Amino acid sequence: MQITTISKLQSNITKGWAILAVITIHTMAYFPGLFDRSTYQWLTVGLDQAARFCVPAFLIVSGYGLAVKYSDQSVAGGAFVWDRLKKLLPLYLLWSGVAVLLMKLVPEWVYFNQPRSLVVQLLLGQADYQMYFVPLLFQLYVFFPMIWRGRKHLSWWLGFGLLMQLFLFWRFSLSTGTSERFQYVLGLSWIFYFILGMWLARHKLPKIFEGGLPMLIGLVLSYGIVGSIKAINNGLDPLQALKFTRVPVLLYGTLASFALLYGGKQSGKSWLARKEWLVWLGERSYVIFLAHTMGLRLLYGLFTGVPSFSMWMVIAGIWGATVWFSFRLR
Repeated sequence: MQITTISKLQSNITKGWAILAVITIHTMAYFPGLFDRSTYQWLTVGLDQAARFCVPAFLIVSGYGLAVKYSDQSVAGGAFVWDRLKKLLPLYLLWSGVAVLLMKLVPEWVYFNQPRSLVVQLLLGQADYQMYFVPLLFQLYVFFPMIWRGRKHLSWWLGFGLLMQLFLFWRFSLSTGTSERFQYVLGLSWIFYFILGMWLARHKLPKIFEGGLPMLIGLVLSYGIVGSIKAINNGLDPLQALKFTRVPVLLYGTLASFALLYGGKQSGKSWLARKEWLVWLGERSYVIFLAHTMGLRLLYGLFTGVPSFSMWMVIAGIWGATVWFSFRLR
């Protein structure tokens, strides 16, 4: 029986905030040295860590939506995965192809350590640095039918997901030279959030999370910020010190997602009614997620002169046309 209720409006508002957080993280990456020891280090690291709820929130909403959709129905694995593929794969392949093309036109846009194999880029979501999210989501979709068959024991599954993520985070912490992108593309690195969304559709949120969320979020976020700053100042690469696959981010991402998903219910209907622009962003978050990194490159190119203005205009036209087509196809 569904006990926790998250409305479509709340889900879209949460996704709206999440896509803004994604853009914030990727925008800050364009400023080298922003997270190094400086007067503004607390502000920049704090903003980055505060935005790290984004992927956990997307996955919690996804797991919840599937659990509500299928309720007490059985799920045919092959048909379910194929249905998910049909919804996500066309735009994923389109934007992967656009990314490959534009990076051929502007080699300076190739990101560090990007695999050269097109097959690897498509299978592991490496055509652009944010694309990993789609293959990891497909992995979670493959797990969904098996987990849903045991939906009467979702608390056990939730415990398994938590232990799996904690184990992987510990393993990742032992190899700081490993690219965080390949940690991100592994579905098991995120499975707790996905199962948590499913669990919320069938259980009541514990009361401690209803009244004490602001304090808990503040404590966990502060702990994560202090730990990241200490690691950076001790010489750790900021990419490793700030990454998603860390225990403080697991705790903060979960609590912040709760606050967004349930905050509107506590603050009244008016709190939700003033967020039409967030609903708009949330409804279009998949297209924005796929498109925004090339948009940021175009914006950055205006200030750096790379590529030339004539090439910039051509690329802007390709990008704009693809965005328009994606919204039509969505």
